[in-house]
Amino acid sequence: MTEAKRHLEELGTALTEAGFKVRVVVGDPPVLHVAGVGTAELAEQIGCRVNPLDGQLWFQWVALEVFLGRASDVPDVVERIKYIVHSQTSGGSD
Repeated sequence: MTEAKRHLEELGTALTEAGFKVRVVVGDPPVLHVAGVGTAELAEQIGCRVNPLDGQLWFQWVALEVFLGRASDVPDVVERIKYIVHSQTSGGSD
């Protein structure tokens, strides 16, 4: 198992506990498919790759190529994802 896949599975477990629907899509590179709480139309892909600025593995919002946080800090990344999804589903009024 690759280190990136292991981190994605760990993030997937934490997101499932937070109420998200997730599945790891095995590929090269692997990604985590995340569906938002209570909304089928909001689905995103999260990857795990080396951030060239510090050489560490980070989770990345694939479509936007935005780094969400270090792979070693799953709780913080879960909170960021929850915030982003809530902002998208509430129209960004927060």
